[in-house]
Amino acid sequence: NRLLSEFSRGIGEHVYKNTTVSLQGQLSEIARLLDYDAAALAIFTRTDKSQLTIDDWHDSNPPGHPPFSCPWVANEIASRQQPYVINIEKLPQDASQDRSTFTRYDIQSLQGIPLFDNTGIIGALLLGARQLKTPITEEAVLRAQVLGQILANSVNNAKHTEGLNDVIEAAGVGLWSLNYTTMSLWTTAITREMHGLVADQQFGLDGFLKQIHPDDLSLVQKTIQEASLQQRDIRIDYRVLCPDGTLKWISAHGHSYHNTLRNEQQLMGVCIDITEQKQVEDALRNSQALTEAVFDSVPGLLYLYTQNGKLLRWNKQHENMTGYTAEELLNFAAADWFTEHDLTIMQKEWHKVFTEGHSTTELGLKLKDGSIVPFA
Repeated sequence: NRLLSEFSRGIGEHVYKNTTVSLQGQLSEIARLLDYDAAALAIFTRTDKSQLTIDDWHDSNPPGHPPFSCPWVANEIASRQQPYVINIEKLPQDASQDRSTFTRYDIQSLQGIPLFDNTGIIGALLLGARQLKTPITEEAVLRAQVLGQILANSVNNAKHTEGLNDVIEAAGVGLWSLNYTTMSLWTTAITREMHGLVADQQFGLDGFLKQIHPDDLSLVQKTIQEASLQQRDIRIDYRVLCPDGTLKWISAHGHSYHNTLRNEQQLMGVCIDITEQKQVEDALRNSQALTEAVFDSVPGLLYLYTQNGKLLRWNKQHENMTGYTAEELLNFAAADWFTEHDLTIMQKEWHKVFTEGHSTTELGLKLKDGSIVPFA
């Protein structure tokens, strides 16, 4: 159990760091723990006809050495889906590649162990010995299966992550991770490009903060600090000053958590370039400001009603002349402006506006102070 715990922790470290180190060292460790001389990992995939084939192969040999490849034995395990032991003299004629591997590495006996997940068999762990061996105990098989399945899952997860990263990068999304213990910042190439740096140039937290617009720097620093104190989600928009003088808007979304495996506080998430979105929002605000300026420049009453009489829009002069505030006018209806006598006339003319397109009449308009003024 102690060995299994130590090995599992090592695999977890390997997956967490997302390094490019091969699994050669981990397979060597499995062989050592189980008292074998070599180990290999076969990853299976299913064809369109649901047949299992070998999709990937890893072994304990150092780089540059011929692979410890035994495809016939791996396929036998895929077919049997149970532990399988074979000695070199028992290999059939069509297992020529396996026989060559046995001979090259002076292997006399091979123990094959199937690996499963909730979908079924996903691979096989092959253990080679330079001496003839009897089948290993059930306890040893179970231990080997657990170790092998950790490796197989890490390989499959790495493939999934690589594919997912391709999708993320195609969508223009950057990834980042901050380690609060070391204050080291990891970023993808897209993240670096968003912040005005070259794609292959890594930068730390200090380098990241130097890119932030001075007016947004305190907000970014406060967000990073607060996320270090407790597990929480973050969402922040900030500006970046690129070396070429351009200004970008970046939106970052992330989550802080405690990594129990490494006993470290982490903050990780994604970022997207929202510069175009901000430019559109600014253009819209400018357009609205211009419209309001034109609206308010009209000296008389300017208004917009729905057909059922709800007041939607009015100019500033509307508030000045009637005495009502903008908040009060929000709930006004056209009928609220007139006396009972004038209301009958107004309703008739109102109908003409929405059927004929125009109407002209003169009525008395009720103001907030109770007075009535002529209104045409």
